[in-house]
Amino acid sequence: MPADLIQGLLLLCIGMTSVFVILTVIVLSGRWMILILNRLSQTTPKLKTHDEDDDEVVIITALVHQLTGGKGRVLNISKPVTSDK
Repeated sequence: MPADLIQGLLLLCIGMTSVFVILTVIVLSGRWMILILNRLSQTTPKLKTHDEDDDEVVIITALVHQLTGGKGRVLNISKPVTSDK
């Protein structure tokens, strides 16, 4: 094989490896940062409701819990603002 082809393949392997390593570091550092911040903020925010029945709050909270696998939290429940023209 010509030397240029070997040099090109070597450069390709080095480039792809460095991109893989950098992206792995970014993903892992993001996950670690999320874990650390979640452990530091152990306070649970109070649920702010605006004239909802307790049954509706329970249903919405259960739905969010089910859809997110227990990782989601309901912080605020508000009715959408619609513009009637």
